[in-house]
Amino acid sequence: MSPSLNHRASKARRLAFELASYVPLFAAFGLFAHLAWFGLRPTLAEGARLAEVHERFAGVHATLQRDLLDLRGELSALADPMTQERLRRRMRNAGLKPPGEPR
Repeated sequence: MSPSLNHRASKARRLAFELASYVPLFAAFGLFAHLAWFGLRPTLAEGARLAEVHERFAGVHATLQRDLLDLRGELSALADPMTQERLRRRMRNAGLKPPGEPR
C-alpha cells in the first residue's frame, strides 16, 4: 500500500470514529423528538379535552348540588307534622282526598 492510500485510510478511519462518537447524541435527540411529537402532543391534546369536559361537568354538578339542597329542604319540611296538616287541609279544600285518609 502506498503512503497516500495509507494516509487516506487513516483519515477515513478517523472520520468514521468521529462520526460514530456522535451517534449517542443523535440517538438522544431522536428519542426526545419522538417523545415530544408522539408523547407530549397527544397528552396535551387530551389534557385540553379533559379540561373542557371538566368545565361542562362542573356546571352540571353545581346544578345537581342545588337541586339536592332544595329536595332535602322539601323532605325535612314534609317530615314536619305542621306541614303535613297544612297539605291535608289544602287537598281537602281543593276537593281531593289526602293520602292516608279513609274515604
